[in-house]
Amino acid sequence: MLTSRWSRSFAVALLALVALSMFSGGPSAAAATRGSITIHSRICPTTISTGSDIFALCHGHAGPDDASFKIDSRQSKSINASGNVSFGQVTAGDHKVVLTADWQPNEFLGMRVFCSNLVTGSGPNQASITYGNQASFWVYLAPGGKLVCDVYFLPESGR
Repeated sequence: MLTSRWSRSFAVALLALVALSMFSGGPSAAAATRGSITIHSRICPTTISTGSDIFALCHGHAGPDDASFKIDSRQSKSINASGNVSFGQVTAGDHKVVLTADWQPNEFLGMRVFCSNLVTGSGPNQASITYGNQASFWVYLAPGGKLVCDVYFLPESGR
C-alpha cells in the first residue's frame, strides 16, 4: 500500500499517463495518418498539339525502363513494367520527389507532373519541376492520403 503523499501522487500520475496513452491512439493513430505516394511514369508521343489531353495521349505508354524515383531521403525505387512505383507509410506533409536515374529533362526532353489525392478527390494539380542534375518536384500529402502523380516525359521530335 502506498503510504506517502509523494508515492500516491506518483502512482496517480503514472496511471493517468498509461490511460492517456491507451486512448490517444498511440502508434496506431500515427500509422492511420500515414499515406502513400504512387508515381505513374509515362512517355508521350513526339507530336502533341497545343491544347491536347495529355492524359489521353500519354497515359497508355509506360515510362522508360530505367526510370527510378525516390521520396525525400528514402531508397530509390525503379518503376515496374507498367511504369509505376509506390512508396507506402509516408508521413503527412511536404515531400520531395526526385527522378534519380535516366531520362533527365533537357533541351530535347520535357517533363510535366500532375498529382491527385484519391482520398480527398483533389487534383489533378500540376507540380513545379526543379531542374538540375536530377529533376525533382514537391508534393503535399494529406493525413492518410493516397497521392498519385502522373509524370509525363515529353520527347522533342528533333525537327
